[in-house]
Amino acid sequence: MRALIIVLSGLYLFLGCSSSTESEKYIVGFSQCFGEDAWRMQMQEEMSRQAALIPDIELIIVDGEGSTLKQIQDIKDLQNRGIDALIVSPNESEPLTELVNEVFSSGTPV
Repeated sequence: MRALIIVLSGLYLFLGCSSSTESEKYIVGFSQCFGEDAWRMQMQEEMSRQAALIPDIELIIVDGEGSTLKQIQDIKDLQNRGIDALIVSPNESEPLTELVNEVFSSGTPV
C-alpha cells in the first residue's frame, strides 16, 4: 500500500514540474488483474483516496476479472483514452510484456 502511495505522490511531483501556468488534469490508468479479494479492494480504495487528495490527477481503475485477454483490451482502451501514466498488476506477465513495452515506448510512464 505504502509503495502505491509513494508512486502516486512521485507521479504528482513529476507531472507537476511542468512550465505550464494553467492546471492540467493528468490521467493515471491502473489495470488490475482482478479486484475481488480484500487486499486488492483495499489497495484500490487507498489509491483512490490518495488520488482524490491531488486535484490534478484522475485515477481510472479497470478490472481484468482474471482474464489476460480482458486485461490486454483494458490496457489498449486506457491507452486510447490518452492516459499520462499506467500502473499494471498483471494476471500473467509474459502475454502483457509486448503491450506494456509498446505503451512505455510511446512515452507513457509505466
